[in-house]
Formats: sequence, C-alpha cells, structure tokens
Amino acid sequence: KQPSTILLHDGIASISRLSFGGADTSIEASGSAGLLPGSPLDLRLTGDLNAALLTFMSRDLKATGRLKVQISATGDRKAPKLSGLAEMNGGTLSLRNPRVVADSLTVRLALDPKQITVRDFKGTLNGGPMNVTGTIGYHNGILNDLNLTATMQDFFFNFPEGLKSSSSGTLAITSSEDAIVVSGNVLAQESSYRESFEVTG
Repeated sequence: KQPSTILLHDGIASISRLSFGGADTSIEASGSAGLLPGSPLDLRLTGDLNAALLTFMSRDLKATGRLKVQISATGDRKAPKLSGLAEMNGGTLSLRNPRVVADSLTVRLALDPKQITVRDFKGTLNGGPMNVTGTIGYHNGILNDLNLTATMQDFFFNFPEGLKSSSSGTLAITSSEDAIVVSGNVLAQESSYRESFEVTG
C-alpha cells in the first residue's frame, strides 16, 4: 500500500490518502479539513466494513456481512454537510431475545445533509419475506424523525417461550419527541402453544 500523506498549510490539513485497516475492514479518506472553528471541510471517505463492527458493543444484537460506504463531508466544522451511499448484500441482523433473525439482506441507503433514505431494505425475517421503506432524519449527528414502513409475510415467532405463531402485516415506525412509536396491523395466521401448564381452581 502507498504511504498515507497529510500536509498542513495555513490551518488546513490536506489528505492525499489516509488508510485504515483491520478486522476485515478497510477505510480510505482524502480531501481537506480546516483545523480552526468554522474552517471549511471537503472530505471523502470510502470503506469496505465488516458489519459486525456496528453491533460489537451490543450483547443481544449482532450483524454479519460486508458493508460498503461512500461518504462526503462538506461545509464547515460547526455544520458539516454529509452525503453518500451505503450498501450491503447478503447480510444478517439477529436479536438474541426474543429470537429474531433478518437474513439474506439487501440494503441500500442514501445519505443527504438532512436525512437517510432507505432505497432498498429487503430480505427474510424469521423465515418470511420482509421489506422496509422510508426515511430517517438526523440533526447534529443524532437520529430523529423516523418515518419507516415495514411489511412482512409468514413471520414465524416463538415468544413468549412455547407460543409459536406465523403472522403477516404492515407496521409504521415513527418518532415522537424522544420515543419511537410502532403502529399498524399484524394478523396471526397460525398459532400454537406446546409447553405444559397447570390449571387450578
């Protein structure tokens, strides 16, 4: 690999190429960034990431697969403007308890200065097809203003333990102040309970 080069001149750091690597991950950055408050930004980042890095701090939520990103940061240090793309093919996202597995994921996200647009998010959810569309707003690096729609078919679930069901439906996922609101209709097509229990009276 070529050596990384950073030049400093008049309070501007110019990066011809800066590379990071490790844990099946490679990231390259280039462009320029002012070192003083209000200084201009013109940075570009490309990466091929191990998706497990996104969930390494969570004991219950795990991700696998390759995530490719292309991100540009312009504007200035106080108010950077982000844009770019992120995509994954064949990824997996799993929750340990209750057991939920989304696999064979095809994900394409578009980033602009105000929101993330879900261009493509489809795969299987606990054995049945699912699809997610919508947008996620953000401000000062904090995600807000959720406006997502999730559709699922033949979604198999075992919760609480012993109550097995197959369901289909459509959910709207929105945000209200600091809360996430989930609404919609889900139809349980089949269900059974196969654990022993006692009836007293």
